[in-house]
Amino acid sequence: MDNLNKIKNAIRDVPDFPKEGILFKDITPLLNDNHLFKKTIDILAEDITMYNIDYIAGIESRGFIFASALAIHQDAIPEGASVVLVDDLLATGGTALAAVKLLEQCSAKIELVQFLIELTFLKGNSKLKAYNCNALIKY
Repeated sequence: MDNLNKIKNAIRDVPDFPKEGILFKDITPLLNDNHLFKKTIDILAEDITMYNIDYIAGIESRGFIFASALAIHQDAIPEGASVVLVDDLLATGGTALAAVKLLEQCSAKIELVQFLIELTFLKGNSKLKAYNCNALIKY
């Protein structure tokens, strides 16, 4: 089994969470497997090496897990800095678009918006079509 399939198989479905009708993608099993988590970070890092990146930014709780494993903490983003924005999940795209706009208000250049998981049926990538966007696993 290739690494992407191993990663995908480690993500658990939790039906009706946080409310009825939602299928939550639980990444806890992936985070609990240190070898598989490292492989996930390695794959995410491979995509980033194609860009001349100054900073990596993460979105909220789970995106920070991946972004922090990819970056060294910095207190500020200088004007014109190249940034990769990382999050665990692309759903409707609203949170990612808001984060991109905030970074652009800091005069950052968004090189890549990268996700572990994309829920393609929610078409969140349509809100991010002005940016290079990538997801390792698509549902």
